[in-house]
Amino acid sequence: RELLRKGWPLPYLEQGSRRLFRWLIKLLMIWARRLPGLYYRQLLRASGDGRELLQHRDLAPLFFRDQLEVIHSRARAVADDLSAQHGDWGFRLGDIRVPVWILQGERDRFVPVSMARHLAETIPAAQLYLFHQYGHLFPLSRPFQRAFLGRAKAWISRGSNSMPSP
Repeated sequence: RELLRKGWPLPYLEQGSRRLFRWLIKLLMIWARRLPGLYYRQLLRASGDGRELLQHRDLAPLFFRDQLEVIHSRARAVADDLSAQHGDWGFRLGDIRVPVWILQGERDRFVPVSMARHLAETIPAAQLYLFHQYGHLFPLSRPFQRAFLGRAKAWISRGSNSMPSP
């Protein structure tokens, strides 16, 4: 119950037994294939603040299609995603020497804030920006995209070495 209260339990479960974690992923995918509507409703429920974005008329069909693709990939898509998050990238985070913005919604129920803090502490030129009012899906919101992309474009066009805040 505690894991479900926090939202999407996978980041927390992954920290425990790898064998149990893999088994739970397979079980989740079987359940999702048999009851995709229920799976999707539970995913919306777990998304917290992002629920409104996921139900937006432009984004909802795309998100639902992506989720169906995840479901029908069996556990492969989830495993690929987790591998990208936790696997070996062929370099150490501490070796990154370019400026990095780490943007994290504090209400994110899928990726713990501790992950963003870890990245910010490990990457030398990283700047962490925590957004109190956002959850996991804030990059999909049009106001955020306009503000962020506008600042990023201005920064790139100036060719500046110092990064503005997002």
